[in-house]
Amino acid sequence: MTLLEKRLKEYNIPAWPYQPVFDRIVVYRIPEDKAKSDKFSEDGILVKPEVVKDREEKSSPRGLVVAAGLTAMDQLKGHGIGLGDLVWLTKWTFYSHETARTTMGGVEFLFMRAGDVVGSEDLLKSMQAKKVTVVLDKDGQHKYRVDDDVIPRFDPPNFIDT
Repeated sequence: MTLLEKRLKEYNIPAWPYQPVFDRIVVYRIPEDKAKSDKFSEDGILVKPEVVKDREEKSSPRGLVVAAGLTAMDQLKGHGIGLGDLVWLTKWTFYSHETARTTMGGVEFLFMRAGDVVGSEDLLKSMQAKKVTVVLDKDGQHKYRVDDDVIPRFDPPNFIDT
């Protein structure tokens, strides 16, 4: 079972409506732990109103990469991220697509560019466990090394004239 398949089952994520292309990705928002809490602080006594919990869940900067276009897959892999990874992204991502209605509301997927991902929980855990390391190659570029395999870095082209 792939990481993506495992996480789709773990978070009960439904099917998304399309395969992204180019440098686009589809992300399913996963609420932060603080959004799930009924109180404002861990040991506090103030109870959060439902409207606050709902807002925190819908603005969580955390999500699961469920699909990616070919360019996005190259960009993500070159920076140590893959399908099924838990990632952090720009908090207020404006582009979303509601795919279904349930008794609990709509199921919403975010769509964005691969470059909108700002970090990966899975990459951090792999680096802490020494499964992934950073190396400097002979051309002076930093790259990730996974199981003695150096991943070629794929950066978007720079279109700014110098």
